[in-house]
Amino acid sequence: MQQSTSTLGFSYIENFRCLADKCADNCCSHNWRIAVNDEQAQNYLDNYPSLYNIIAKDSDGYRIQNNESGCMAQDQGLCIIHRDHGESLLSDTCADYPRMYRSLSQFYTRSGTMSCPEIARKCLFDDHPFALQPTELPDNHKNGTKLQNQNIAALSQTLWQETISDLMESTLDKEKSIEETLSTLWHMATKLEQNSLTDWPKIIMQSKPKQLLSSLKDSAKSAEHTTDLLYMLLENLDRPSETTEHLRQLVIGAFTIHSHDLQNRPRCQLKQEFKDYYQNHKSQWLQSSLKRFVAAEITRTGFPFISHTSNGKDYGTSLKEWTTTLCLRTLTLRLLLSVCGTHYAADRQGNLPDENSVITWVYNFCRKVNHTQPGNNEMDLRQAVLDSQGERLYDYFDFMAM
Repeated sequence: MQQSTSTLGFSYIENFRCLADKCADNCCSHNWRIAVNDEQAQNYLDNYPSLYNIIAKDSDGYRIQNNESGCMAQDQGLCIIHRDHGESLLSDTCADYPRMYRSLSQFYTRSGTMSCPEIARKCLFDDHPFALQPTELPDNHKNGTKLQNQNIAALSQTLWQETISDLMESTLDKEKSIEETLSTLWHMATKLEQNSLTDWPKIIMQSKPKQLLSSLKDSAKSAEHTTDLLYMLLENLDRPSETTEHLRQLVIGAFTIHSHDLQNRPRCQLKQEFKDYYQNHKSQWLQSSLKRFVAAEITRTGFPFISHTSNGKDYGTSLKEWTTTLCLRTLTLRLLLSVCGTHYAADRQGNLPDENSVITWVYNFCRKVNHTQPGNNEMDLRQAVLDSQGERLYDYFDFMAM
């Protein structure tokens, strides 16, 4: 089989071009760990001593060193390895990012991560970013080299393509609210787990959202569940990456303390102005942004064919765990975008946020959650939703009860 017909990529990643020194937030300026494998390190040592001098070895292997400006291989936003020696000498980390590759049975897929601002821009604002098209693997992964094969019985390229295309159509359905989209995914997961792969496209297209009725009975319970999402969002914002304290304070300032629990921990409620903003503007930009976030995360993590990301199976090891994690992350992003949008409107005479602002909010969120292990708050919430058979998730859906 020709490689061009055995590899499929999403339109957003196939049309992606690194902006390098033109990027508004160049990834080389961050203190990320850039791994260098033993073969590459030996090649540097034997043939490129200047490159060997900028790598170091730690408990996890070789890596490119960082300085106060970020990666030591950068020069004014350009990679000296790529500039002076060509792409073939790049580490796999740099050659791949923000692309993600998978080996599924007898074919390959290519997607990406919205922790890159240009990928976020394409996923959020391109006309058809999640359409599939034939492509080829790059030289460093030719014929599946360095890709962990996930051999799934009965999975063909045709079945995978049909499943993913149907899933994108369901997720991006303009007639559904984001809450209905998440409800559809959550209940779909149970049916997918219980049925053969060959039935998945039909199940996806027939899945409907369960009626969105919150089970909240009193303000104390509302405050408890609202506090859950606030703490999870703050946990995300506290993860290593570039986030200003100003953004964290904006989020905290959007809440008032409603009461305290038995351990004297505060229970919070969202101020009315932020609830009103979501209600008044969700159809203008919020719902679309959130649905596209969901679609992009589906492509990044390989759902519904659970596989590894660069951070392992960070969304969970079952479809139910995966969809619960996605729902919770989407709901915390919903909260973040509502807070940011409200402040943007207050500063600019009620205007809707421009594209660059939305991109910045989303890709910074993705930088927090896409490259680290789930935090304790997220793990606790995931388990609480699973233990409640989804009832607790429906409480979180009700934005006005926050």
